Amino acid sequence: MAAVCTFLISMNETKQEQQWIEFSIEVDQDMADLVGNALIGILPAGLVSERVFEEVFPHELDQVSGPIRIFGFYLEEEDPVYRDKILQALNGLKLKVDLPDPSFSSLENKNWTAAWQERYQPIPVGDRLIVVPSWLENPDPERIPIYIDPGMAFGSGTHETTRLSLAMLEMCLTNQIQTELIDVGCGSGILSIAAAKLGVERILGVDTDPEAIRVSKENA
Repeated sequence: MAAVCTFLISMNETKQEQQWIEFSIEVDQDMADLVGNALIGILPAGLVSERVFEEVFPHELDQVSGPIRIFGFYLEEEDPVYRDKILQALNGLKLKVDLPDPSFSSLENKNWTAAWQERYQPIPVGDRLIVVPSWLENPDPERIPIYIDPGMAFGSGTHETTRLSLAMLEMCLTNQIQTELIDVGCGSGILSIAAAKLGVERILGVDTDPEAIRVSKENA
């Protein structure tokens, strides 16, 4: 989602009269890589893929499924060029596999920074945790809140790998007490923060990305 964050903020800095087109296509999980590889490199800001599901419980880790949405943005004035390239790539795939038609929609001018923040809502994870954007209140006092400002670092809680890691971490720390933990590739620091709130006393988070170190320190 960091790619979405970066691009939406850059959209907010462009002239207000410019209009944007959002391209999207929803495919089965086993087709996502094939479609993504066919489309990669076409749009100047790249592509984003996401799968949204409501909640992840530890006993459901092997049951996560659902369609993948692949989407991207480009200027409306460049619509004929990029629409043609996207359709050509997808039509080439349709000769081999069955694919749905993509959608192209015009986006109204808005405050894109605010729109980016609207994308992030509290996400219940596992039995006890809830990931809450730092600018919102915890809507569920029965759950342990993990306040995160994702910034430019990976680990906002929206990606399924982060949710699965949080659910597994909760399951492990529920079954046995751990006093120390090393978070390698800490990103936003979300797993370290969750571990601390689940009772781990000493935690070391490391990352090779300076931005991740900065963001994780702010979140902590």
